[in-house]
Amino acid sequence: RLLRFWYSGKTRIKDLGLDEKAVSEQAKELDLKTPEELFTLQLTMYRKERGKKMIGEKTPRHIMQVKEILKVYPKAKFISMFRDPRAAAWSEIKAHFGSPSVLVTTRRWREYVNMHEQLSSQLTDKQYMMLRYQDLIDDSEGMLKQICAFLGVNFEEQMLEYYKRDEKGFAEGEKSWKKGTLKPIQKDKNEEWKSKLTKWQISLVESMAGKNLQKMNYEKSGESLSFPKKLFYQCVDFSRSIWATLTNARYEGYKNPRKGKFK
Repeated sequence: RLLRFWYSGKTRIKDLGLDEKAVSEQAKELDLKTPEELFTLQLTMYRKERGKKMIGEKTPRHIMQVKEILKVYPKAKFISMFRDPRAAAWSEIKAHFGSPSVLVTTRRWREYVNMHEQLSSQLTDKQYMMLRYQDLIDDSEGMLKQICAFLGVNFEEQMLEYYKRDEKGFAEGEKSWKKGTLKPIQKDKNEEWKSKLTKWQISLVESMAGKNLQKMNYEKSGESLSFPKKLFYQCVDFSRSIWATLTNARYEGYKNPRKGKFK
């Protein structure tokens, strides 16, 4: 029943391109019953079909679910990549599924930084790694070598030419926000927020990010907001978000990450 639901078109599992019948037969043969077992089976089949030794899963919000993931995959390794919160805010605004509110995006970014601090203090360097997107685009080869060392795989030059791959690596419905992976890294895109965000949006992001901005080695660029100004711009930001939702400007609503502590 779970497999039928996963392949019904209401989930993204079908995007793996696996044959539902083959998965079902393998699950019966191995007597797999739990969602975790079935999910692991599909990842394993996907990995083997492509002749790979390991597989990774990329979902930013999963930084809030590390405790749960470790229960199922105790040997899992985690890589957190952080982006400048102002660049992240602009990226969300221009994405059809993102939040039009810089406050919402920055609040989520701040939650992720707080969780990163917990994880970095409670997991070993062999299991948890953090990097900044800015460092990855400034020194792609150097950072990739560090990532490979962390994962225990050999670095290969073709990793730098990911855009020359045979498969595009994403479903058609993801094209609007993943088509950039078919091109070399465009460093100027990470600075786009400087000309696209308004001055008050930049100041609002920096105010909301607070000390975490400096903790992640990002410099302030906007003016400090007085309380009346901050309150006014928060209302403007909230109003714009509501308007975008009412006018169906976003296909999906934003969901807050689950709050909690990693223990």
